[in-house]
Amino acid sequence: MSKSNLSARQRTATLLSGVGRVGIVLTIAVVLSGALISCGDKPIGYGVLMWPEDPEHLDAGSILTLMSESNITDSYWAKYQPKAELNAAGTEGSNDDQPPLVEAEFSRFRVRKFETEEDALAFAQEFTEFAGTYARSQRDALPIRRLMDRHSDRIYRLREGEELKVIDRSPEQTDEAGLVDYWYHVIAEDGTTGWTFGYYLTIFEVGEEPTEQGVHDTALFSNFLMQTWRPRSFADMLRTQRFDLNRFHPAYGLFPQPESRSIRIVTQSGVNEFSYAGLQPTSETRYIDQATGLELEFEGETSLTLRYEDNGSRVTSRFVVIEDDIREVITREQTRRLEIFDELYQRAGRGMKSLAYGDIDLQRDRSFFWRGNNRLRPEVIPNTAGNTGRVSLGRYLHPSLRTQFDGALAFDFNGVDTEVTFLYRVTAAGLQLTHVPESRLDGVTVTAIPELPLVIFFAFGDSPPPPDAAGSNESTGTTGNSNPDASGEDNTPE
Repeated sequence: MSKSNLSARQRTATLLSGVGRVGIVLTIAVVLSGALISCGDKPIGYGVLMWPEDPEHLDAGSILTLMSESNITDSYWAKYQPKAELNAAGTEGSNDDQPPLVEAEFSRFRVRKFETEEDALAFAQEFTEFAGTYARSQRDALPIRRLMDRHSDRIYRLREGEELKVIDRSPEQTDEAGLVDYWYHVIAEDGTTGWTFGYYLTIFEVGEEPTEQGVHDTALFSNFLMQTWRPRSFADMLRTQRFDLNRFHPAYGLFPQPESRSIRIVTQSGVNEFSYAGLQPTSETRYIDQATGLELEFEGETSLTLRYEDNGSRVTSRFVVIEDDIREVITREQTRRLEIFDELYQRAGRGMKSLAYGDIDLQRDRSFFWRGNNRLRPEVIPNTAGNTGRVSLGRYLHPSLRTQFDGALAFDFNGVDTEVTFLYRVTAAGLQLTHVPESRLDGVTVTAIPELPLVIFFAFGDSPPPPDAAGSNESTGTTGNSNPDASGEDNTPE
């Protein structure tokens, strides 16, 4: 071994001798210009070990000489000097020869790669502060987020007791919905790297026995303050994929306000706000304010029941945590409905005609003009309704109806508050509408058709109109006003 090579290793050892942390030995394995590489192999780079599988064998912060990498196993093959051999080589009276290098495979997520040895050494010095720092999750579903922000994307959910490698920390503590702690940059057991808030982490150093900082008595309540809660009906709509967009809205929910120590409830009916300062735990999952009657009961970390007084009545509301982005769900549903209408418009855009029940003109913006609908008033269309309005596709079919119909249309006439709903089926010649009374609706779902349904057929504009109902079976039901105006004019009120 040349004196120049030996001098380089000595210089490296001297460089790193002052950067060690108490209890942490920063191990450096330096491979010089092929002298220690068998068969003339050339390194592909140098790595800093971020999270060793066995800290007794090799410290975090050790330098690895990367010889190859595999996309199949997602790993590096590297050379290094084990901690014990390096320590022995550095003791007084030991042989001056450098201990032989060991070769081993390392998962990629455990290593940070650099092009040059100098860059790896520089990073190793910076990493020294956290080389021996680890964390343990105190609760299930603690999120790792993409950014140092509680509203950032959640990329991983921790298990209670899951161990993490800390690789960095926010410069200062922050207040997140009333909870104060640092944000930690961490690596999870599957290699996911991101940021997690430290309030529910136990931080410890390598070689230490973690001291639990406690899953606090108020853990559920603290979790409650960090979440946005949605009505339970949101979860039901997501599960069934049947959305009432009048009720499924990002403005609705239960919103904790830690700054003012209050909770804000927003529904279609209005806004209620309550102070939670007086809430006291009566059990691990139940909190009551004896003075105001406000009651909070948890069914886990993502579901709760809230009870409160509103205008003299006792209200019980259930809320859940929704992972989906509400606005994105609404956009997808609106797009789905628009695509269905556009398909119908391609067939019916030139108008639809029924000699017995008038003509319907559809517009691309989903507005309609329905003239000559006297026979449908008032049993189907209210007398106060105009002839214009908008078509909605916010109705859904019960599974038993899906083989008979293509969908449901709701006509929202100007002048009235209620919609008139029809099941529809598209044929080659036109559109068949079957009236659905309110009694056959369960929310936004059509549950069944009447025993004697009113069925209307409208021919598309490029097809001949159907014969009058008197000479055909166009209508299988009856309405209260069965005779059209004798003059043949459309006297339907606007």
